[in-house]
Amino acid sequence: GDLIAALSETLQVALTNEKLTSTFKEVVIGSFRDEQLQMDILDTFSSAMIGASKNDNFNRALHHAIGKGMSDALGNKEFMEASFAALVDALVAASQNDALRETMLNVVSQSVSDAVSDQRFMTELKGAIKECLKDSDIFRAGAAGFFGAVLPGKKAKETKKIMR
Repeated sequence: GDLIAALSETLQVALTNEKLTSTFKEVVIGSFRDEQLQMDILDTFSSAMIGASKNDNFNRALHHAIGKGMSDALGNKEFMEASFAALVDALVAASQNDALRETMLNVVSQSVSDAVSDQRFMTELKGAIKECLKDSDIFRAGAAGFFGAVLPGKKAKETKKIMR
């Protein structure tokens, strides 16, 4: 319990460090472009999620950290575009692994349920979404990443035409 609380507090402090979050974003975006790393991450993530899904304290700390990280990431155009493209690719790969798919469905269901019940998280998420929707460049970057992943054969110009 104390270790999880300490890790959660450390993550919260680390997420407010601008240099650290900037470096982290660069590393995450770079990893989205490496196919072997994506596969290794999926394998590691699968094993870790199966074990971690059994620890309530870890799940609460993870939900909090993810909520904060998502609020910050929603405001970053490059991160949003790369995230949508990588998410679609990862979902396609993960859907082929029955154990991972079942675990992810359970974790996502529980996370969404917990997040919807957390008033502070919902307030932050609504505010972040409103801000993103106000900025047409961020909205377009996210949509371009999504459509680029869903329609990989389309060129960037064709994807932009679909969005308009």
